[in-house]
Amino acid sequence: DDLIAPVAARHMYPCFFGSALRVDGVEALLNGLEKFTSAVENGSEFGAKVFKITRDAQGTRLTHMKIIGG
Repeated sequence: DDLIAPVAARHMYPCFFGSALRVDGVEALLNGLEKFTSAVENGSEFGAKVFKITRDAQGTRLTHMKIIGG
């Protein structure tokens, strides 16, 4: 519990090592995220951030978004 505030304030950064391809260390990472972070209240209104725009093989525009609320 004492580490949640420094991590949230970006004064401390937990480090995890592993390989997602070999599924080595993934569970430790997920447990660390749960342990060292707190839930952010996003509200019920829809919200998103566009982080990339690409095109598929047919030329159709694809918008990649991170959904942050709703």
